[in-house]
Amino acid sequence: MLKFSKILLGTGILALSLAGCGTAEQESSAPKKETAEHKDHNAGKPSQDTKKNPATEPASSEKQNTMRVMEQNLQYKMNGADKQETAFLKNSDNQHFSMYVLPGYELSAEEPGKDIVFLKDQDSVYMRIELLSNPVWQEEEEMAKAQLMAVSDKISTPALPNFDVKNAAAFEASNDEENVTVVIIKDTNNPVKLTMFTNKDQDHRSAMLEMAKTILKKPSN
Repeated sequence: MLKFSKILLGTGILALSLAGCGTAEQESSAPKKETAEHKDHNAGKPSQDTKKNPATEPASSEKQNTMRVMEQNLQYKMNGADKQETAFLKNSDNQHFSMYVLPGYELSAEEPGKDIVFLKDQDSVYMRIELLSNPVWQEEEEMAKAQLMAVSDKISTPALPNFDVKNAAAFEASNDEENVTVVIIKDTNNPVKLTMFTNKDQDHRSAMLEMAKTILKKPSN
């Protein structure tokens, strides 16, 4: 009888022990299941702390860089005297650029790939503007000299007032009727060839050059 009681007592202790282990396992697995469900529930939601991707936002700074005011003061020399006037923004639909044009001058398309800014009172005084595409500078300079040979076989470097254009090459030839000046601006973003036609009585090179400095190529779409 005593042996049978001990057997029953041992069986009861074992049962209680197994029941306790099962309860502990259920309690330990419950938080894991809840955590997993919480992760699955939030998986489809965007994070509140996620920052905006700047690559998907409009490049407003680029747009601002291409915006220009409608007028700008330009300083130049005329017959040895210093002058300052307000130039107005004009656009070329021919070569897709903008520039500031002084009063008394007009911007017009000459032919595809060439625009001119001419003196309204005397249209034989003008500046031709050519935006260059992938230029080879040595070839451009040689072509400019060949062009000037038709004016005179004596080609010189022009003495232009306030000629502070960086990376530019300038050549000039004159005869009794006209003075032709070629300026090649070796700018990476705005490579331009300027050809100025003036004469002794109408030397507008300084004004033309100051206007040319404001040429800005429009960004391609």
